[in-house]
Amino acid sequence: MHGFFIPGLPRLLRSFDHHRSIRQKFLPKLHKHLDKEQIEPSLYGTKWFLQCFLDRAPFSLTLRLWDMYLLEGEIVINAMSYGTLKFHQKDLLKLRFEDAVGFLQTMGSRQYDDDRMVNEVLVPCMSELYRSKLAIQQSPTEEVPPDEPDFGSYLATVNGTVQTNGVTHDDPETAV
Repeated sequence: MHGFFIPGLPRLLRSFDHHRSIRQKFLPKLHKHLDKEQIEPSLYGTKWFLQCFLDRAPFSLTLRLWDMYLLEGEIVINAMSYGTLKFHQKDLLKLRFEDAVGFLQTMGSRQYDDDRMVNEVLVPCMSELYRSKLAIQQSPTEEVPPDEPDFGSYLATVNGTVQTNGVTHDDPETAV
């Protein structure tokens, strides 16, 4: 999750590109419609990816998504974003820009059967993404900062000693 919360939000931007690829491959008709309406993933997907659907799905469904995210990883967010569009495709194809964006941003106000969403939408979408090798987005390019944070100076206690920037101190007072 680190790349989502560093300057420039590189992982979020990669998630949008990945989502766009999934949308184009599996939902070509909807993809064409959203492109025609100039609806980019950034208009509706920011909170999907940054907050793991926290206020974009009913809370009970969100808890199930978080549990699955901890177990399965980022594929859950990719599959849920794909599954959401797939589930609502017929409605979205009828909507123009403003209504479509509003629809996608207010999913949390809709009632879903959590079991149905997980078993009939999310799990099959995860399987499709695995089969097509689109489960996880591609690795970042060289110009994108790494996913591991650089903590700079840090303290770590190891066997009663304190380390700062790789230097071991027997007395914690001298380390600070």
